[in-house]
Amino acid sequence: FLGPGLARAQPSSVVDVRPIAVPALPPMFPALPCCPSNKRRFNPGAHGDTFVALSPGVPPNQLKVQAPTSGGFKLCMVSIAATVLAVCMVAFVRRSALLNSTTPAPPVAQFAFRSTSAEPPVKVRRGSFLVIGDWGFDEKSHGNVNDTDCQKAIADAMERKMEELGDVQFIINVGDSFYPSGVKSKDDPQWDTKWRNIFPRTVRSVPWYSVYGNHDYHIDPCSCSSDPADCAQVNWDIDDRDYFYMPGYNWYKAHPELNLEVVGLDLNKYFAGWNRSMKASDLVFEDCQWSKCKQDCLGNSDARAIQGFNLFADRFEHSPFKNLLVFSHYPTD
Repeated sequence: FLGPGLARAQPSSVVDVRPIAVPALPPMFPALPCCPSNKRRFNPGAHGDTFVALSPGVPPNQLKVQAPTSGGFKLCMVSIAATVLAVCMVAFVRRSALLNSTTPAPPVAQFAFRSTSAEPPVKVRRGSFLVIGDWGFDEKSHGNVNDTDCQKAIADAMERKMEELGDVQFIINVGDSFYPSGVKSKDDPQWDTKWRNIFPRTVRSVPWYSVYGNHDYHIDPCSCSSDPADCAQVNWDIDDRDYFYMPGYNWYKAHPELNLEVVGLDLNKYFAGWNRSMKASDLVFEDCQWSKCKQDCLGNSDARAIQGFNLFADRFEHSPFKNLLVFSHYPTD
């Protein structure tokens, strides 16, 4: 680009311009800043020089160049996107020497340029996960289904999808895993008949991140207890794939490799949240009527909902990761 009369080349595409070598400017030129501000005034001296600024990703026809005036000249630079580094390259060409002399002027600064076609950034896939919920089945409760074929069809579909993706990191299980009333302990035979014997080992080879659904609480000891150790589904060992991973009523798990944090919440208090005519303050965990300790169950569900909201607020504020994956059996909207 040699000045207003010569800078007419129109690019066929956006050019990425990078300097390779930039010798120091001669003493006649003062050190000039280069930045992506809207307007800046420079005074290069009375040498009749033209100032050209090049910005990465900016076509030359968008650059504004002015010849010097008695008080210097203005250069208006186009704004560049916030995601592009504000790195500018400056070239000075002696216009008077080029236009008024037959001998080429000595070079003021030498640049080597490399042009590449604009290419979209390559996205690196980090992993995937599956989500399942309300998948529990019981032939006495679901009389219109006489066998486990539907359950196995879902399990087989999950296995095929895991093989297809090849990078499933975990499975989100939003609860109501054991119909109609949950499990009593970790020795309950339903762990086998309704989960291990239905879902193949490959599907259970990754952690099942879980929370309680309302049906899971009916006969579970922790409906009456405030101690997570009494719960039939709580499991702190993420490597124990014979059970779900649920390290408490409300919990979170960091995945730095995914730039992600998983947050599981127990919000069963909002069982009747579908009823828009009810105020949030009037909502209670109605399934406590099926437990052996209705009042304790109601108190526990209230406390767990408060703990859940507090945990969410804490992780929203303090999680170092870009993404939060938050789930519960009942949504809060």
